[in-house]
Amino acid sequence: MTAEPLSLVPREAAEPTSLVEHRQALAQRAAWRLEEAPAEVVIRWAARTL
Repeated sequence: MTAEPLSLVPREAAEPTSLVEHRQALAQRAAWRLEEAPAEVVIRWAARTL
């Protein structure tokens, strides 16, 4: 499984949201997409994203 970078900006930015909500959305998407990914993929994603 390869992970593409996840954005800090929500996909649907119709309403302005707080930075905390942006980070929560990022964490939720990452948890879902990287749940069963090997450690190498998770580390690569973290290095690119954070």
